[in-house]
Amino acid sequence: MKKYVNQPRVTVPTVFVTKNKHRVKQYDNVVYLKDGDEFELELFNPTSRKVLAKITLNDFTMDSGIVLRPGERVFLERYLNEARKFIFDTYEVDKKDSNVQNAIRDNGKVEVKFYEEAPNNNIIWNHPGTYTYNPSVYYYDNHTTIGGGPSFGCTTTTSGGMEIGSARSGSEVKCFATNTAGLDMSDLQMDMTPISENLEETGRIEKGSHSNQNFEYDSTSFNVWHTWSTEWKILPKSQKAFVKEELAVFCTGCGAKRKKGSHKFCPHCGNQF
Repeated sequence: MKKYVNQPRVTVPTVFVTKNKHRVKQYDNVVYLKDGDEFELELFNPTSRKVLAKITLNDFTMDSGIVLRPGERVFLERYLNEARKFIFDTYEVDKKDSNVQNAIRDNGKVEVKFYEEAPNNNIIWNHPGTYTYNPSVYYYDNHTTIGGGPSFGCTTTTSGGMEIGSARSGSEVKCFATNTAGLDMSDLQMDMTPISENLEETGRIEKGSHSNQNFEYDSTSFNVWHTWSTEWKILPKSQKAFVKEELAVFCTGCGAKRKKGSHKFCPHCGNQF
């Protein structure tokens, strides 16, 4: 005889991070993955109208969105504009550097905004503009355009007898400071703490292996403002704090699982736990 488990009622669109279509254990919308883990986003629409899901990974928002019909559940495993799976890629950074912490604040962020189907055809979803990246232009120091050549030039400035400059040699950028006025440089101190002691692991969502998941075009119009939004954070497993979890206890008489720690006797056979 089959047993059907009553699912809690859901009234708004939801998102979960999954691996092989199984939800990853979450801690207040935080999940932990290992380096190289490929994953999916489980999107569900419990409403009676179509919704458009717009997805932001790290700090990048996809140009297009995915449409969910009423009651539809989709396990999205790939980027919308490229048939590459989602993968979590980790690397190490200096955890004590405030500039580093600011730079990685959006690493592993998953944000999904849901837009309701427009009530009429007078409201049309406006896709964002197209941005072109020009790889031939480089920015160095104070956002000064140096040019697209294979090597950077050398610039120097003089301040109080201190000549400061930078030059690029091959693939290495060399910086120098020449004391031309006999200045006392004893106050210039360097942090001699080994960098290895300051390292922590961070991770970004990148492009993994090829995906065979396909999409179809939908011409439905959606509101230009989102109605619901949700945000997740994917962190490396190395950042997972130890969480004490209660061990499952089973009845020695009938094998039933104890549902509450306060239960002294099995509700099925009366055997003492």
